[in-house]
Amino acid sequence: MVELRLLDFFSIDQPRRQAVLRQILKNKVTSSSIYWGLRYNYLSYLNVFPELDEKNYDRVIAQLIEENYLSKKDNKLLLTIKGKNSLDEFKQQHYFIDKPQLFNKYDLKLWKEILRLMIQVLSELSFENRRYYVVSQNLKAQFYIKKWLCQEKREVLIPQFKEYLLDFLESQPKDKSDIFMNSFVGHGLPGYTIEQLSEFTGLVTADIQIVIADLSLKFADYLNQKGGNYSKIVNLVSRSQGLPTSVEETYTLLQKGFTVEKIKQIRRLKESTIQEHLIIASILSNNFDYHQVLTSEDHRILQNIYSDDNLDDWKYQDLELSGHQMPFYKFRIYQVQRSKLNNDRT
Repeated sequence: MVELRLLDFFSIDQPRRQAVLRQILKNKVTSSSIYWGLRYNYLSYLNVFPELDEKNYDRVIAQLIEENYLSKKDNKLLLTIKGKNSLDEFKQQHYFIDKPQLFNKYDLKLWKEILRLMIQVLSELSFENRRYYVVSQNLKAQFYIKKWLCQEKREVLIPQFKEYLLDFLESQPKDKSDIFMNSFVGHGLPGYTIEQLSEFTGLVTADIQIVIADLSLKFADYLNQKGGNYSKIVNLVSRSQGLPTSVEETYTLLQKGFTVEKIKQIRRLKESTIQEHLIIASILSNNFDYHQVLTSEDHRILQNIYSDDNLDDWKYQDLELSGHQMPFYKFRIYQVQRSKLNNDRT
């Protein structure tokens, strides 16, 4: 069966590189992958599939090209009319990730183990049953749950959890909520495997996995926003939402007013590395001050040469051919600024 789900990442108008999606899904952060991730609206998918098999991914893309769902143009891919029609039909019958940004906010793998244990333990405690086999053998999850239970009052946790869970489930589509809850073990309830849920619902296993992952992360975010007892355990699986450590160190020095040359000396890194850090910071930071990198004269020159909004067609060589000398990282950061400005307008 052809994996049509990947077609959702391609456009009928904008040629896209297949390697960029692969790098974004696996959270391989480089200035190039992040920039094109910005241009393709992929950034919310950072770290959604860190264990992606690259060879299998390339094989699936090759199959989509061979069967005319995607077409190749100058080593980039376009969604064909057949691909668009097939994707539209596929979307009517299957689930897609609803909030991909949460995959980079929380450790899904560990949270799923913690949540399975949390639901089982609280369920058994509500029936005052202390003799049962724990559903997860993950030692870290077991340690976190035991420590958490020792610190909190159980007579408060159980009714509070019931209230939160019911409130959350009511905010979700019933078909998704049913799949989600039937995957858990509770007092007198065995819980169903992915395969069993697929058989019961008639959905493919990929749909079941997406629903469970999506609702697990949404519930983590819900509990985190509630604060108190439950946010404490969710915080254990929270990922850093800031810049990569080395990028942040470089960016902090820039904010203090140091030049690229001075930052290079302080950090003892290559100038090209410092420049790459600044490109990444300009993309991933919400409040990047472009004037710390681009002078008024830089802006004047760049605006004159690149007056249109077709950013994907801009060539650095055009800057060089105009007779102006400007390092590539400034050109790229100007592209980032214009890209974000254009998105704000739409």
